[in-house]
Amino acid sequence: MSFLSLTALVVLALAGAAGAMLRYLIDVSFTAAQVRQAPRRKHYFPWGIFSANTLACFLMAGILGVAAHTGVQLQLDRLLNAQGAGDPLSFSVSLVLLALSIGFCGSLSTMSTLMVSVLALSRSGARTMALAYLGVSLAAGLAAGSLGYYIPTLF
Repeated sequence: MSFLSLTALVVLALAGAAGAMLRYLIDVSFTAAQVRQAPRRKHYFPWGIFSANTLACFLMAGILGVAAHTGVQLQLDRLLNAQGAGDPLSFSVSLVLLALSIGFCGSLSTMSTLMVSVLALSRSGARTMALAYLGVSLAAGLAAGSLGYYIPTLF
């Protein structure tokens, strides 16, 4: 069994922590704004998680789109040993791609948080809002991902 090198694990963990912190800050900011605007509402649309997930889809597709359109590849085999055997530039590029896509964007967007929000809305009686949130989230993620992947082809 192969494992990522210590360098790759540390970089991946740091990028993941940054993405998770950004998701939290986005969610808290949107929720606080909603509560200030309508403090007595019983249900709030989870705009924070929706925004974080949509942003992550756009960024992930954009990062991978740039990589694909420039011929850069995420080469996991370069990250599987401590020395990054072979070309150091290839190791570095793969490490950056891994950190930005899987680490940062992966933790910025979470399916589990999406589902927790859907279930919380449904259990609190806002079933229509829960279904709308799920549908709009999936559509926005697909649209943002498509746009993020397409934009690099314009340049």
